Amino acid sequence: MSHLLYPWDTSLLVLFIIANLTIAMSFLFIPLVLMRTRVAPHQVVLLRFFGIFVFLCGISHALRVFVLFNPGWFIVLCVVDACTAVASTAAAVAAWYRAERLVEIPPNVLEKEVKEIRERVKQLAAATG
Repeated sequence: MSHLLYPWDTSLLVLFIIANLTIAMSFLFIPLVLMRTRVAPHQVVLLRFFGIFVFLCGISHALRVFVLFNPGWFIVLCVVDACTAVASTAAAVAAWYRAERLVEIPPNVLEKEVKEIRERVKQLAAATG
């Protein structure tokens, strides 16, 4: 079905395939980076919602290329797009309600940073004094 919507111009098809596969690879790589990121406990939920949303975007772009040559899978693309819509809405709502907390620095992290800075100042003072 979807193959009827695209002009079968080779240069446009190559552009479509390369662009969508590049986007898919990037979107599938981002959640891997997010999983390795250390965040404060109050940011974990938002990070998970965002990771799921980005992952589904990657799957969606990869499926667009697959469906181009296998139009029978169009329904799968529609389901993935619907899941992406739900995940993006959840990420947006979570971001809205957690926006103020995103810029907060947890007290234990702040205290640790202050201690490290004070130690560096003492070391510099001892070295120059």
